[in-house]
Amino acid sequence: MKEIEKSIVKLSYDNLPDYIEIVRVSGDPIFSNEILDFWSPLGVIKGEETGYEVGICEIKKPFSYFNRMEAHQHSEEILIPINKDMFVPLAPPGRSPVIDSLNLVKVELGELIILKEGVWHFAAGPVDAGGDNLKYFVLLKKGTPREDLKMVDLDAKIIIEL
Repeated sequence: MKEIEKSIVKLSYDNLPDYIEIVRVSGDPIFSNEILDFWSPLGVIKGEETGYEVGICEIKKPFSYFNRMEAHQHSEEILIPINKDMFVPLAPPGRSPVIDSLNLVKVELGELIILKEGVWHFAAGPVDAGGDNLKYFVLLKKGTPREDLKMVDLDAKIIIEL
């Protein structure tokens, strides 16, 4: 059998084959506050309906509490840690989050979590607050961050015990 040696080539927009797309974070995030930046859509994957968008969230400052949660009534959401283990605040679907049912779920590198429609959640946080900022992928039905976002204030401040 013939052997062929190939070198690994870093793709750029100049040598990009027409069958793939490079996705990089650039420009201003669509949402930014003191603890996180969120860029989306970075790319769109075709789907049965509208397609799916891929975003990246970077937690700039670890947080020790939260008092808000969000839900998407018409979209599931996939969260994938990029560089470290993370936790995700979660509460079951419903009219509003039930604090007694709230959990902080750990998602380790190499794992992902799929949030069903209507699941209440908050931004993921780093399990280990040291080192680099936490970064994670966010996959949603196209348009969800702008068209299907319900954010509510909680009746309590939820303190995170790591």
